[in-house]
This record gives sequence, structure tokens and C-alpha cells, in this order.
Amino acid sequence: MLPEDKLREEVRYLTQSMTAKELEKAIKYLKSLFGQTMEEALSYPLYDEEDLTEEDEISIVQGEEDVIAGRIHSLDEIKKQLGDL
Repeated sequence: MLPEDKLREEVRYLTQSMTAKELEKAIKYLKSLFGQTMEEALSYPLYDEEDLTEEDEISIVQGEEDVIAGRIHSLDEIKKQLGDL
């Protein structure tokens, strides 16, 4: 890992060529790494430029129904079923 001063230099270099819109996304992402609750992060998603399609909305409803019906598995359960690949 690079020393902190080199990391900050790299961030400055990378952000110099960004557009205002890209900078806004970068700031939202950086904020998501600390000091934000999950609810805040979900309220202000990084990529919210596209509207949901009808297929997206159907998939969301199906996913919510799966959660309510208990048709979900934790990562640990899946690892056990697959032999902890």
C-alpha cells in the first residue's frame, strides 16, 4: 500500500480531469465509505440516471415476495451447501 501522501496525490491527479457530474458521483461514493447509514446511502444512490424498466419492477416485486416467503439463503448457508468453495 502506498503512503498516505502518495494516495492523496493520486486522488488529486485522478479528479483533475473529471467532469462535475463525475465529481458528484465520486463524492457520493466516498461518503458511502464512511459516516453514512445504509438508509442514507440507499436514499442517494450513486447511479440513479436510468428509470426502472417494467422487467426491473417485476423482478423487485418477486424478490420482495421471496424475502417475505423465506425463500432466501445467507451467504454462510450457500457456502455450506457448496462446500465452502
